[in-house]
Amino acid sequence: MKELERTQDVVTVALSANIPKPELKDLAESIKERMLRVPGIPLVSIEGFSKRQFQIQLAQNKLRLYGISLQSVATIVAQQNLDLPTGEILTAKRDYQIRFNDERRSPKELQDLVIIKGEHGNEVRLGDIATIIDTFEKAEDKATYNNMPTAFLKIRKNSKDDSLRILEQVKNFIQQEKQGLPEQVSFNLTQDFTSIVEDRIALLISNAWQGLLLVFGVMWLFFGTRYAFWVVMGLPVSFLASAFILAQWGISINMLSMVALLLALGILMDDAIVISESIGKHISLGKTPVQAAIDGTMAVKTGSPYFCESSFWASMPKFAAKA
Repeated sequence: MKELERTQDVVTVALSANIPKPELKDLAESIKERMLRVPGIPLVSIEGFSKRQFQIQLAQNKLRLYGISLQSVATIVAQQNLDLPTGEILTAKRDYQIRFNDERRSPKELQDLVIIKGEHGNEVRLGDIATIIDTFEKAEDKATYNNMPTAFLKIRKNSKDDSLRILEQVKNFIQQEKQGLPEQVSFNLTQDFTSIVEDRIALLISNAWQGLLLVFGVMWLFFGTRYAFWVVMGLPVSFLASAFILAQWGISINMLSMVALLLALGILMDDAIVISESIGKHISLGKTPVQAAIDGTMAVKTGSPYFCESSFWASMPKFAAKA
């Protein structure tokens, strides 16, 4: 049973080796199975190959020897190689599709298929009467990396997984795999979508500390240390509260959430400066700090004419330009 939901690309691993394509596909399948056993790697798919085919070449003398026809062999192979849907489970939030899979995925498994079974337990298997060739549907469809045959292992995640943690798990897995594989097998990371996330996080951090320094300097210059301190403290407190709420709602740090945080960063600093200046004006009128905080905030919220006319910025020189 496989749960289907929205997924996002994280990184692609290029598995390169100068070996035949069937062997490369088998190697990629085995690495995929081991990779999926790692708890931090949720979804892995293999790309770079066309549809795989197993060609069964039957010998006429063997068919006559056992008294079977070509059609009967094809029917037996089809009956023992199944991939069928068996039903669905519908819930309020998710739909599940259940499938029965009993496919032969290698020449060895096909060779072990029982074609004829005698009364005394003797068996004739497909490998006794046929030659099985492992090939691909289109020989011209192939992928290379650094001029070497390559299989691409594409790692994806759902909306709740962390891209940076998945990338770290993939790197650790590759380091362990290199120790047990021949030197001719190489791993390379391509299509690293986490680099975009890292760039946005770096941009968010740089904008945050630059904004803190600039706002603190301006507020200290015009209003003093106390106002500057409380305005600057609004940024980390607000972001910590946002991180707590995002975690409670199951929202991860992704492109959308970071863009929202970047937008909120500028809005928060602008509003903090305006509100603190309004509070300072009400304190200068002799009000208590608590009452001044309430009245100053409400003045900004309602956009009262008193605030607009008596604020610090309204007292600054005005310049007019003539056309």
